[in-house]
Order: sequence, then structure tokens, then C-alpha cells
Amino acid sequence: MNEYADLCLRIPLKRREYWPSFLKMCEELGYSCVAVPHSLEEREEFLELKRAFSERGIYVASRVDLSPRSPGELLSLLNKLRLKYEVIAVSSRRKAVLRQAGKDRRVDLIALNERVGEDLFGKHQRELMSSSFKAYEIRFSDLSRWLGDEDVLRRLREELRGSLGKIPVVISSGASDPWGMRHPLLLASLLTFLTGEKNLFKAPVSLYPMTIVRRNRAKVEGEVVADGVRKVR
Repeated sequence: MNEYADLCLRIPLKRREYWPSFLKMCEELGYSCVAVPHSLEEREEFLELKRAFSERGIYVASRVDLSPRSPGELLSLLNKLRLKYEVIAVSSRRKAVLRQAGKDRRVDLIALNERVGEDLFGKHQRELMSSSFKAYEIRFSDLSRWLGDEDVLRRLREELRGSLGKIPVVISSGASDPWGMRHPLLLASLLTFLTGEKNLFKAPVSLYPMTIVRRNRAKVEGEVVADGVRKVR
């Protein structure tokens, strides 16, 4: 049985009246795991949401979205936040920031934006990313805005085709309301639409995101102290 995950579900944590609608949609679409971006100041509300969803069999992972202005700022944020979140995503229009994110094992997702393909990642950079256990992220909410821009879509296709087999791709909804959510198989089909690749059809919404969550859940809970090293009790 497949486990499906949406690693970017922007549930408004201060608006509890919306939580049941998100929960109902998660159940109807068949998600067993979602990641909710939030700040440390919202951690109490996040944990309350996590408990509510857990009672219905849906695991809620913690996520933070970083948009640093420099490689140094990125490193500082990672030092502060890595062991506090299960999913860390980086988005930036600065090449130096994205290249630093590409080689740092503490980054899980690099969110592709409209600058994709502008010589951001060469062959050597892709090899570094492949060895540092991270994935590209495409958010449906972003892709839907790019559908009318053939230049962005062309560059996105070129980047994805050039990295197939090297860098995993995670596809998330990026939804900020229940009606922006999509069925996991519809999201997965976007990779086929962009690349023509069919062999990894479900992986962007199942294998890849679940691997990230399981790996980092152990680190956040203190079961793993370093990659491949578990704490002995």
C-alpha cells in the first residue's frame, strides 16, 4: 500500500476553524503525511494541529521555509534550526545561496523558482546534490502560475531532464486552503508532463517525501545523532 505525502501544506495555524476542512480533504485525497511550514513562535499551535491529525491517522511533519540573502545567513539558519524541523526547504533567486544549499546535507528541499535553468546548477553541482541526500521541490501553486510562460516551462523541463536519475523530485501542493490541494496521483503526473518519465510515477509524492520525513524524524527525536549513526540506549 502506498503512503502519500504533501510536504507543503500551508495550514493557517492561528485559524483553528479551518483545520477540520484541511483534515477532511487530506482524508478524502488519501494522504498519510503532510508537512506544515511554521515558525518557532507557532510551535504550540503546530503541536495541537499535529495531535488532532494524528487522531485520524495522518502524520504532520514540521517544516521551515528559508529564504536567506547570503550563504552565510543560510549557514547560520541551518545551525539554529536543523534539529528543530523535519523538513527544511530553501528558496532563493541568488545563485550563491542555492549552490550552498545544494551541497549542504542539512537542506532537504531546494524549491525551484522561475529562475530555474539560468546556469544555477552545473554537472558538478548536481553530483554534489545527489550525494548530499536532497531533492528538488516543485509546488503546484507555483507551477500553475507558470503555465502561461513557455520560457520558464522550457527551462524547467531542461533542468529536470538533466537531473533525472541524479536528483529526486518532490512535488507538493503549496496549498494555503483546502481547495488548493490536489490528489497525489495528479501531482505525480506533473513530473511525467514535464519530463516524459513514467518509471518513477509515484515516487515524487510517496517514496521521496516519506524518505525525507522518516530520516529527519529520527534526528529531531534524538534517535539519530549523525547520518547513519543511531543512539544506543
